[in-house]
Amino acid sequence: MSNIDVDQLIARIESLPDSDVIKALASPGDYTVESMVIYESEAQRRGIRTEAVRPVALQEAQRRKDKMAAAWSIKGIGEKLYGMRSLRADGSYQTTKWFVFLYLPIYPIASLRIRRGEKREISVVEVLQIDRRQVVDTYCFVGLSWAGIALGIRLLEGHPFPFSEFISVAFLGLPYIFLYAVRRRARQSIRRNGEQPNGARLNS
Repeated sequence: MSNIDVDQLIARIESLPDSDVIKALASPGDYTVESMVIYESEAQRRGIRTEAVRPVALQEAQRRKDKMAAAWSIKGIGEKLYGMRSLRADGSYQTTKWFVFLYLPIYPIASLRIRRGEKREISVVEVLQIDRRQVVDTYCFVGLSWAGIALGIRLLEGHPFPFSEFISVAFLGLPYIFLYAVRRRARQSIRRNGEQPNGARLNS
């Protein structure tokens, strides 16, 4: 960085309000080393204390964690959150972020402990290592869904007998029975620990 660039950077930082200087100090990873040295010098000159930076740093850290839960998809191709397990009394639960193709989970990106607000906004409580058990459960759910659809169609087309429609619908319901069993196990785990989910949403 040339002297002219440094002088321009110093002048720009000196013109910033205190709130922007504090925000920069709270997010050192977003700036170059040279920029942070200038920001720190400017903070000392203005008398900005560490106590003013700490709460902003916590907010910025939470903002970065929440970005992990951001999911997108275009015509079913992109990222989605699937799964709900390990419910806690604070309403948080564990889910997995997936790369999806036609809304089908292809491979896991990250496991997260999240909490949904009243307006369904997502707050990430913790970023976790990929939970292999939850990944297997998700693959099993998808596999059972396709198996149920295939068996239902097979029964309707090739074996017309009394109640075949009812049996076909029953096969289609197999994955949801599996899902119900998994979530019932989570509720029982909370009860065994003497906790209540306090509004934890049990429907994804």
